[in-house]
Amino acid sequence: MKLKHIIGILALLVFTVSNASAFTITTVNEPGDVPAGATISIDVTYGDNQITFQDTSSGITGTWLKDFAYNLNIVPSSVDTYEGNTLLTGSFDDYWEPAQSNQVDGFGTFSKVYTLKDNTPARPTKVVIHLPGFTGTIPGNGYDGKEVVAPLEGSNQVAVHLAWGEDGSIKITGGSNGTTEIPEFPTVALPVAAILGLVFIFGRRKNE
Repeated sequence: MKLKHIIGILALLVFTVSNASAFTITTVNEPGDVPAGATISIDVTYGDNQITFQDTSSGITGTWLKDFAYNLNIVPSSVDTYEGNTLLTGSFDDYWEPAQSNQVDGFGTFSKVYTLKDNTPARPTKVVIHLPGFTGTIPGNGYDGKEVVAPLEGSNQVAVHLAWGEDGSIKITGGSNGTTEIPEFPTVALPVAAILGLVFIFGRRKNE
């Protein structure tokens, strides 16, 4: 393997691995909130000037995203709204509007909160929010369940209101702290670089 090929692989790793982070916010068998045996789960992915919320709940049918919140003072340039794997036609304003309050019950205040319009028949299971100028960092809102505290990084970054059936719903929140993230460049590319370096060294010795 030539050295330029190794450099090319490392450059690809830097580009594809370090540009996104992800975590899952979930609740299991909450008495009075979630049907027995059901798991409410939302996958959150962010980076590349966008945030994605995707419903990955199990043991329950007909769930849909009713509200979403994030702690960034950036107005979306657009929002892709999906039902299942189908991208719905229409603009952001056709489906979503700013909530009357930036307060999400029990989870503190967020910079932006959007709610599904009452007059739309859409039942979104995934939204991709395009945020121009988003650097890939979502600060916490400083809320610990009782009051605003420091550090902000240890508190809620996003919140989702998930609904199902006629009146079933639950609000869940979370952040990347203490959850599984996509590994960033130092934790993935450096070990790979070491392995590729050994391949290069032994390959060069073999050619000599």
